[in-house]
Amino acid sequence: KAHRSRLLDHPTVARVASEAAMAPAQVLLGWSLRHGVAVAPKCSSAPHAADCLAAARRASDLTPAHMRALDEMSGQGRPLRVVNPSFMRCIPESRQAHHF
Repeated sequence: KAHRSRLLDHPTVARVASEAAMAPAQVLLGWSLRHGVAVAPKCSSAPHAADCLAAARRASDLTPAHMRALDEMSGQGRPLRVVNPSFMRCIPESRQAHHF
């Protein structure tokens, strides 16, 4: 897909997804929820919405080792942005919490 997040293909996400028997997107949603980040995934169909709800139910399936591995992900020495909406350009980066 043209808009597919590079995080969905990240080797750490793939490994955690395999170990937890979750889809990569579910892992990323679960990680966000475990960190108390409110998420509003785009759900274009009923099956996709069900997958998003499953991620919320299964967030606790991510082990402490999984969470550490995901926490340690970085991109070229700086955090990987999960969300980059245009309205956040006016918020100082130090106050933006949408990073890995």
